[in-house]
Amino acid sequence: MMRFMRPVLALPGLTWQVCQATAATFYRSRILAGVSLLAAFAIWFVIEDVENPRREGTVPVSGAGIGIEIVNRAEGFIVDDLPEVRVRVEAREADLPNLLPGDFRATVDVQGHTSDQPESRVVRVESRREGVKVLWVEPATVEVRMIRAASKEVPVEVRQTGELPAGYRLADSPVIDPAFVTISGRPELVDSVHSVQLDVDLSGVRSETFEHEGALVARAASGNEQTVDLSATRAKATFKIAQVFTQRTLPVLPVVTGSPATGFRVSAVTWDPQVVTVTGPKAVIDSLPGYMTIEGLAIAGARTEVTATKNIEHPPNVSLDRQSVTIKVKVEAFECTGQAAGPCPALLMVVAPGFENLPAGLMLAPGTALSVQVRVSGLFAQLSTLKASDIKATVSLAGATAGAGTYPVTVSVPPGIKVEGGDASVTVTLNPVAP
Repeated sequence: MMRFMRPVLALPGLTWQVCQATAATFYRSRILAGVSLLAAFAIWFVIEDVENPRREGTVPVSGAGIGIEIVNRAEGFIVDDLPEVRVRVEAREADLPNLLPGDFRATVDVQGHTSDQPESRVVRVESRREGVKVLWVEPATVEVRMIRAASKEVPVEVRQTGELPAGYRLADSPVIDPAFVTISGRPELVDSVHSVQLDVDLSGVRSETFEHEGALVARAASGNEQTVDLSATRAKATFKIAQVFTQRTLPVLPVVTGSPATGFRVSAVTWDPQVVTVTGPKAVIDSLPGYMTIEGLAIAGARTEVTATKNIEHPPNVSLDRQSVTIKVKVEAFECTGQAAGPCPALLMVVAPGFENLPAGLMLAPGTALSVQVRVSGLFAQLSTLKASDIKATVSLAGATAGAGTYPVTVSVPPGIKVEGGDASVTVTLNPVAP
């Protein structure tokens, strides 16, 4: 029995030995990993020093130097012009050619200095680039002379650098915020400032309200910029822009008066162009009906086609891309059976409509002149004596509102005449009645 129990009793000891061996292996592995990492860094640094060693150099090598920033300046004083400086630095060889003056900050502390007599002050330079060490500055000190600043209040003006599109103008002077700024600096420069301006380009601006924010610039009377301090470096201008001229493309409607000779009919009415572009003052263009009319063409007693070039009617101070329209009224003899009781083909009549149910407070736009085409059919005896005045075309304006709108046409004809087709609606412009 004891022979079988001995291996069982030995298990806890064996387990402990395995755990100890595993822990020792893990500990040695961590040490090896740490040593490997340190060795890798060491190798990297060695390679970096070999391939990209640290070198000394001067920045900048040529051109403009590093500007000096004044700190702790007494209020009401400015510093006379100071020279630019260069620095001797230590950096990686690959970085040296790429170093610029902006990679450094040079300062001179003028605390307690308010005299116009030169005083030597130390120039301190720090690098803004990591890994770049400043060794020394050239020059290490500068002579600082303080000047009591002059100041004056100047209104802010808008300097317009672009023109508004054709047909637009400024409705009023722009509103500028702030309206005034205080300028300060060297007395001779402050005296030379003629204006403080906000440059605004209005090219292509068509908005009723336009806002622009930008930097302020102090300028002499000659237009040259002056280096002075401004109490506000930016401003906002708000413009009100009015559209003086505008354009509309409107249909052209012919006006035909009279009737052909007895036994003849109008078979077609054509005109060219059928639309025209109208340009003029916005108020005038907006008041136009939704169409343009031409001088009336009389066809009374016509037996053949009537062709004429008629001017497009328009109000003063309005221009058109086409001044006239060619209109053709085709007149043909009736082609019937030759008997008074025989039927005839459809006849085209041009009728001036009447208007009804005009809402209170509205009126037809000035110059409204419309014609409606009505195609009718009937017996020869009736059509041969039919006149345009025998046909009544009525446009109901019930429920109409101000502006251009399309309204239905109702046609009534003498007994025995049948309406075959024609204009079912017309476009009419209504204006409010002036109080």
